[in-house]
Amino acid sequence: MSHRVQMTNPINQLHLFKSTQKPFVMLFQTETCGVCHAIEPRLKDLLENYGVSYVAVDAIKYPEIAGQHQVFTVPTILVWSENHEILRESRFINFSKIERLLEFVQVYETDYESL
Repeated sequence: MSHRVQMTNPINQLHLFKSTQKPFVMLFQTETCGVCHAIEPRLKDLLENYGVSYVAVDAIKYPEIAGQHQVFTVPTILVWSENHEILRESRFINFSKIERLLEFVQVYETDYESL
C-alpha cells in the first residue's frame, strides 16, 4: 500500500527514506502549480499498485531540498532505490516510464529475495 509521507523533519527524513532498500518517490511541487496537484492523484494510484511510498516536497517552502536535488522546475518526480536516484521526470511526466521502472524493480527484488 502506498501512502504520502508527512514531513516533520524533512532533511533527516529524506535521508532515511532514500537509504532504504525499497523504492521511494519524491514529488517536487509548489502550492501554485496546478499541474503538480493534478498529477498527484495519478501518481498516488500508480504507486499504490507497487506499495511504494512518496513524499511531496514544496520547492518554495524547502528550497534547500530542491537545490540539493537539483530541481529547477515543477513538477519533478524522483524515484530512489538503495540511496540512488534511479529516475527523474520533470515537467511532462511520463507515467508509463515510471510504471515500467517500478515493475522492473519489483521483479528484481522478488528474484533477489528468492536467492
